[in-house]
Amino acid sequence: MTALAPLSLDDLTYEDLRLMALRRIPAASGGRWTHHASVDPGVTLLELFAFLLEQQLFVLDQVPDALTHA
Repeated sequence: MTALAPLSLDDLTYEDLRLMALRRIPAASGGRWTHHASVDPGVTLLELFAFLLEQQLFVLDQVPDALTHA
């Protein structure tokens, strides 16, 4: 019997998430959002959400001790 390879859910970084979201701005806004600089409040919120999502992915990837002993 072979063991399953460990599953890694935490492979996206803050920078990966931020860049993926920034690339989607033109299509998602229909071309109406044109200022993509870091001083734009929308970009600041986008960066905040990327940070929070990265933190959630980290927590999601943690396996509790009760499961490792089961």
